Amino acid sequence: MTIKNIGIVGYGSIGQRHHHVLSSINNEFKFFINTKQKGIKNSFNSLESFSSQDLDYIIISNPTSFHYETLRYLDERYKKIKFLIEKPLFNKPESFSSNHNQYFIGYNLRFHKIISEFLKLITDKEIISISFKTYSYLPSWRKNIDYQYSSSAIKSLGGGVLRDLSHEIDLLNYLFGLSTFLYADSRKLSNLDIETDDFLLACGRLKSGAPISLELNYFSKFNSREIFVETTEESIKLDLINFKLVVVGETTNSKEFDRNINSSYEEMHKAIIEGNFDNACSLKEGLTVLKQIEQLENLSLL
Repeated sequence: MTIKNIGIVGYGSIGQRHHHVLSSINNEFKFFINTKQKGIKNSFNSLESFSSQDLDYIIISNPTSFHYETLRYLDERYKKIKFLIEKPLFNKPESFSSNHNQYFIGYNLRFHKIISEFLKLITDKEIISISFKTYSYLPSWRKNIDYQYSSSAIKSLGGGVLRDLSHEIDLLNYLFGLSTFLYADSRKLSNLDIETDDFLLACGRLKSGAPISLELNYFSKFNSREIFVETTEESIKLDLINFKLVVVGETTNSKEFDRNINSSYEEMHKAIIEGNFDNACSLKEGLTVLKQIEQLENLSLL
């Protein structure tokens, strides 16, 4: 299928990023934008008018709480096209399936070269333990909006650290396989002016029995996104802020990678457009992440 016309639903920072990345892939793509913003070329302020366009590929990048109704509406109006839904797929687990179109979830980090290199390193290794640590400061995330008015700060829009940083849960599944969570503590700890949780600590284990831990927050002045893996042979650290991979064993090896995060978006879009779906997050995998988020929230209430 040849992609010519691309629709983008929602034109905040992430919708604009998708537009920029796709334009860099092919400057002949024609874009149609569903937004209430004024002055945007080829824009439509309602889904009804947007969906009257002849589209080949649709990006859903409006607030998470609107994803489900948006997808249901567009799925009924398009056949045999491709969709990319920004992560997380929905605000909560929903029953959605369709044979009309092809659906993928925007977990772009799967496509960064450092992830493929890391995957090669851990394949066939006996893993002893895994730890994910992601710290950031929400007020510095977006330059065009005060953080307290962002979707991250508002429960009804699908905010909260667990959903905003669901990349970590997807990477855990993608790199190591499905895990069983045994403990979770998710709550608001800081004095940030938000109504959502800003902290998560979760523990569990892989099918092999190896323990895992996951610690996320967006109140820290440290900017850190790291995965630590202990194997019987080596200690491995993946640094996704500085895009650096460090392996310590009999010797120490360190390698740096391209820091341009847009390259992972570019590779994701190229793969979907060209039909190379091996690394793309499927609808089923996106629903699995949602179920794990729900499980962690329920564990936190115990």
